Amino acid sequence: MPKRYLYLLQRHKDGDVTIVMSVRVNNAYRKEQSLHDKFSCSRFTIGRRFPVNRWGQGVFKIGIATNMKSRLAAINNDILSGRTEWFLLTPAEVAFVLLWLRWYWMRPVVNVVVVVLLSLLFAACYVLENGIISL
Repeated sequence: MPKRYLYLLQRHKDGDVTIVMSVRVNNAYRKEQSLHDKFSCSRFTIGRRFPVNRWGQGVFKIGIATNMKSRLAAINNDILSGRTEWFLLTPAEVAFVLLWLRWYWMRPVVNVVVVVLLSLLFAACYVLENGIISL
């Protein structure tokens, strides 16, 4: 299965939709569903009218796509294209989503670094324990 983009889009008052962040990740569908579950209380179905937002909330979409340019063009041409689940998120919630997206993007690198460090630690312990090198 090819890697897909996991994205966060923002809808502005004039109707334009812009990309806040998009990352290319493995298993994007499950990660998108976990983010949808975290913000299920803020979810709504979008219509032609702009929803009333309170307390500095913005209108955002968390989704997946194989081609971000064509997906953004499709949403800008017709706001009702595809699944129309959008979220009213506060700035703190947006920061939380951005951190999760960065974590999903960096996690394979972090896993490799942790494995290398642990293997070096175990190798050093083995060498010191067996007296191959004495300090």
